[in-house]
Amino acid sequence: MVKMGARAAGTLRMQAGHVPWLLAELGDVPLGAIGTRQLDELVTRALDKGLDPKTIQKRCSTLRRALRLAVHRGELERLPEFPMWTFPPVGAPKHRWFESWEEAQRVCDALPPERADWLVMALRLGEHAGDVERKTWADVRLDRGEILVRNTKNRKVGLWVVCPRPLLELLRRRHRERNPAPTDRIVKPWPTRAYQLGRACVRLGIPPITATGVRHSATTFAVASLGITVAAQRWFGWSSARMMEAVYAHALPGQLREVARALSGPRRPPREAYASGGKRAKAKGTRR
Repeated sequence: MVKMGARAAGTLRMQAGHVPWLLAELGDVPLGAIGTRQLDELVTRALDKGLDPKTIQKRCSTLRRALRLAVHRGELERLPEFPMWTFPPVGAPKHRWFESWEEAQRVCDALPPERADWLVMALRLGEHAGDVERKTWADVRLDRGEILVRNTKNRKVGLWVVCPRPLLELLRRRHRERNPAPTDRIVKPWPTRAYQLGRACVRLGIPPITATGVRHSATTFAVASLGITVAAQRWFGWSSARMMEAVYAHALPGQLREVARALSGPRRPPREAYASGGKRAKAKGTRR
């Protein structure tokens, strides 16, 4: 399914990582003996051990897919009924995000140039770290000021967009300096970013941030300015506007104030329009 493009390679790697845990938890239980009780006990043990509910949810999804495959192969007569578990609702991301563009710029200024380029691209495009590092010069149209944004994790088709101005200026400068081939990567992979990016923040007195936090920063800035729109959903690769609303409701205080103004009703005319009386009040009323 990965080869056909129906599933992302990252999803397959995640599922493969779940297998050892599932085997350890289920032991030697035959496929046909896995039922609602075993599944309920599996989740209860995981919760008792302090495993994050969202992690448990993903691992159960992997197990469900494996059992569905067993039914398809004839190894299992039918898919067991999974119990109804109550997990916390989707909410604001746990990862910290930058409080402002100024804070992000301070971190950029504190990094070596090649790492600062990585951060600028990640922040100005809001892509996952893997998509940032896969981007080549063939994904940029410098003459037209366009760049290709992707969300490989969600198997979204690449979208050509207008390149944000600060990033476009940086790319044009780097292209003049390097004269790269179209297949060259724009930025170098940053395997130690979790440590080095966090350390740069701490040195500046800023709480550490991760690559996921950088993506959340970009989306938060966009939502705070524009709201949750179809365009923002397409740019950042969200499959559901409802999910995006649940995660980025924290970025909508400006829009919520607009709702409050609308519910406050029409504005009252200035006090002097009533206090002065006579022709002046009438004249003002006419102009209105």
